Amino acid sequence: MDAEARGKSGEACPLVVPGALPGEAVEVVVEHSGKTARFARLLKVLEASPERTTPQCRHFLNCGGCDLLHASLPLQHHHKRQQVALELGLPLFDVAEVVPSPQAFEYRTVAKMVVGPGVLGSYRPRSHDVVDMSGCRIHSATVELVLSTARAHLLAEGPGDLRYLVVREDDRRRALVLIITRALGSSAADALASVLAQLPQVAEIRVQENQSPGDGIFSDGPERRVYGEAGAAVGAFSQVNPGAAAELYRVATELLAPAGREVLELYAGSGGLSRVLLEAGAARVEAVEVVAPAVEVAQAWAQTSPYADRFRITLGRAEEVPLPAMNYVVVNPPRKGLGPVAERLAALPIERLVYVSCNPGTLGRDLQVILQLRPDLELDSVVPVDLFPQTRHIETVVRLVRRSDVASRSSTA
Repeated sequence: MDAEARGKSGEACPLVVPGALPGEAVEVVVEHSGKTARFARLLKVLEASPERTTPQCRHFLNCGGCDLLHASLPLQHHHKRQQVALELGLPLFDVAEVVPSPQAFEYRTVAKMVVGPGVLGSYRPRSHDVVDMSGCRIHSATVELVLSTARAHLLAEGPGDLRYLVVREDDRRRALVLIITRALGSSAADALASVLAQLPQVAEIRVQENQSPGDGIFSDGPERRVYGEAGAAVGAFSQVNPGAAAELYRVATELLAPAGREVLELYAGSGGLSRVLLEAGAARVEAVEVVAPAVEVAQAWAQTSPYADRFRITLGRAEEVPLPAMNYVVVNPPRKGLGPVAERLAALPIERLVYVSCNPGTLGRDLQVILQLRPDLELDSVVPVDLFPQTRHIETVVRLVRRSDVASRSSTA
């Protein structure tokens, strides 16, 4: 199953029908023809799949978010497992069952909203029309409260020069707010901040200037704090589903088995996985991260933890910083994957490599590079984790082990 079911209409170009499921008979109208596919709007389901569910959100198919909201969770997991197997070129039985998220709804602790005329929401698919997202079913209660308060204010006062609103819930269930505007001294930003500051859940509010002509949310523009004390940077990377992220880190740590080992971690973010590795007995973790606010967050928790002398994080690009010759390595790159870092990893004396991926396509590409350069390594574990229920996205944790290690583990099993 694709997130947008593809059907045949007598032409070579596939037909993409958002909201349809495999095996269904549907009535559609074609709205756009591209070079590689045609896109149709679903008019009516004539014969429904037994796995079809009633979408629990009035914004379904409009906001561009939960594209699997009409499919049962078992079907979602089956689709995601198939997707991983296909991209990695593996038979389905070599891919573990999907590790489910503890929550299927109200799990998302980060929201990045577009401020539009009279609305606060996201872009409609394949357009720049802003779709209101009030009552979103996957935002956490804290995030949705802040957004609904901001939405009511913007409806009454207008958007002014505001561009985006980012809300992040921290591990204490407090809201950290970033208002992104075209001018740092924006009166519209100050007015919104004064309203949000009245919510007891809001711990900090910042304003950031972004004058770029594109759609990028964050910028290098100046920033000022207008309420609260400095907390974790709102824009620093953090997993948006803390419950499922805990499962993701558990799987990665169990596969790496870091007890007593020195570990190299690339793309460490704010140190969430680093902490779990240390708690599992890693002798030392040498981490690398390119985003300065994320490094600051990781350093802050390390300084107040029992692991201060066993953890070091370096600010820099994984493509450029010197990599220590460690045997145990874990990586968690962005969607574009490792790229040239795959070759750098292959040059290390790796005995065990755990790769956490949010994109099965780039994961498959990177594994092919590493295994070609290091024929002594073998892929022996593939575990999908459902970090994003109701969407097509899937996290995958894989393990590469040196063949001698495979033989050793088999003989002691």
